[in-house]
Amino acid sequence: MKKKCAFIVKGIFFLVLLTILLFFLDRMFVPKYFIDNRWSTTATYLGFYEMPKDSIDVLFLGSNYGVTAFIPQELYNNYGITSYNLSCEQQNLVISYYWLKEALRFQKPKAVVLETFYLFNDQFTSSEAYIRKAIDYMKWSNVKVQAIEDICSIDTNQTKNSYYFTNLRFHTRWAELSENDFSYSKMSSHYEMKGFSTTFDQANDNDYVPLYTEGNDETTKADELMQRYIEKISALCATNDIKLILVKTPAPSQKIGKYNTTKQLADTLNVKFYDFNTMQLYNDIEFSYDSDMMDTNGHTSFKGAIKITNYLGNLLQTDYDIAPQVNDAWENTRYAYSCLLCNANLKHIPDINTYLDCLNLMKDHYSILIAVKDDATSCLNDDVVRKFNDLGLSFRLMEKSGTSYIAVISPENIYEDIGNTPLEAKGTIRNGIVRYQITSAGSTCEHPSCSIQLDGTEYARAGSGLNIVVYDNLTKKVIDRVSFDTASPGLSSLR
Repeated sequence: MKKKCAFIVKGIFFLVLLTILLFFLDRMFVPKYFIDNRWSTTATYLGFYEMPKDSIDVLFLGSNYGVTAFIPQELYNNYGITSYNLSCEQQNLVISYYWLKEALRFQKPKAVVLETFYLFNDQFTSSEAYIRKAIDYMKWSNVKVQAIEDICSIDTNQTKNSYYFTNLRFHTRWAELSENDFSYSKMSSHYEMKGFSTTFDQANDNDYVPLYTEGNDETTKADELMQRYIEKISALCATNDIKLILVKTPAPSQKIGKYNTTKQLADTLNVKFYDFNTMQLYNDIEFSYDSDMMDTNGHTSFKGAIKITNYLGNLLQTDYDIAPQVNDAWENTRYAYSCLLCNANLKHIPDINTYLDCLNLMKDHYSILIAVKDDATSCLNDDVVRKFNDLGLSFRLMEKSGTSYIAVISPENIYEDIGNTPLEAKGTIRNGIVRYQITSAGSTCEHPSCSIQLDGTEYARAGSGLNIVVYDNLTKKVIDRVSFDTASPGLSSLR
């Protein structure tokens, strides 16, 4: 009897260890998309489950066009409206439907804003990778089981077992494992933007023309599967007394036929449709395609997203009676949003004083690398020097014209060197993970030059004066590189 009990205990112990091992292997091998990715899908869905129960009044759903267009923190800061952006890269309307069902297990939203790009997209069977991004991090429940059943019945190339046992799908990733696979806990905690994500580029496209809708009744056939699911979304909202709002963000793919078809569908469903491609809405929010879009494909830039979000905020407050509230989950991320604004503005700041103010605000988050080429002192002033001092540098450049100069400011340490001969420095930032190599030769040297390399890639603009490279330690990216000509009266910038 004792032997039998011991055998049972050992068996249970083995099964527990096996379960723990499989859990960690599963978490390791499933692809991850955190804040250092353009589309931080993993953080979006993990973060949603951290929101206080019944705290969200507005849910955003849709594809990557929605990811870059709807800013929950902007909505909260200006209107007191609590929201969460559950959009993700290439999220089709089947996935939108199931994420709405999942959200209703934890929240009681008063309104759902649905981005409609996929109403005309029939690529469901070619988008498994994007479907996995949305489903793999959904919690297990009857909703997820239903979603898997539906997905695999629509796309017979996908298998249910690969969703239930994700290692069957991703076990070959062992050769691709990266830093994020081993820093899951740290990276998964950064969901401050509540689903919003963007880059800080500008499309600079002047060819886009808004839609003129008067007197044109052309239509484009919607995809039957997607239309069926937008109808299911509408029915689910109606059952739960949720106001559904359809939205299309500015994009060259939105034509008059798609607008008319979506408008007709919205009228049939008795919901409102707001298309920011129409001349009226486009002008109402003073949108500019060349500066308010991050690319020519229809992804909104930070500036454009602020305009769209504020229009929707006013709409939600006045037409849908969404009342303001105070909630710590949004109060506590005000600073994180101000940091994101600083990141967004940094590469567009031409004035060195304003630029240094931004660096000082964010110095705990950045690694800042500086190298002088030629003369960097002729037009320096006390204000500029003081702001470099605030960054933690002695910055003794004004003591002698034409000197070489190197500086590195990171959370780990501060390094600087100055001299009349060419200088070189090597080291690491981000706790030894990223290697840097910097050289500087001022005008006292035979061949004035400079270089700022990270992991072997050159980032210095190599203009005369102060060359600065800014690395964001959280997103693990260089977010700006600029040269300020501090030997010219205007201290002009080069990017």
